Amino acid sequence: MTDTVADLIRARVGDDSPAIAFENSTWTYRQYVQASVQRAALIAQLRTEHPRERGTGFHIGVLADNIPEFPMWLGAAALAGATVVGINPTRRGAELERDIAHTSCDLIVTEKAHLPLLAGLDLPVAAGMVLDVDSPSYLELLAPPRRGLPR
Repeated sequence: MTDTVADLIRARVGDDSPAIAFENSTWTYRQYVQASVQRAALIAQLRTEHPRERGTGFHIGVLADNIPEFPMWLGAAALAGATVVGINPTRRGAELERDIAHTSCDLIVTEKAHLPLLAGLDLPVAAGMVLDVDSPSYLELLAPPRRGLPR
């Protein structure tokens, strides 16, 4: 039997061994799975809020350096049945705009350092579909919903 990437991620749900090491931080597989699940839930929410007209799958452009968010979005895409498109941060202007349009990105995930590269481009994504992983609003998007709490 061939496992999918999603199956491999799910199999690590209770694993406390190291999964990601970045600078002075480490995430266990348990934490990686949870982070991927949070982002997969966000993908589902954004798909509902911004349905696409064409019949192809949901494409997530990641414009980021080698930071922990990158593998977390790879895991999220696997769990959500979406596709990650790596966006080359060395591209600029019309070339970058063409790359993003050509890969039919529905969502762009980036970091503060690369956000200026998108300024002034005619992006094929809906309003609110560019996420800056360094912004406080990004953490709010990943927070679990407060269902059933009194108002």
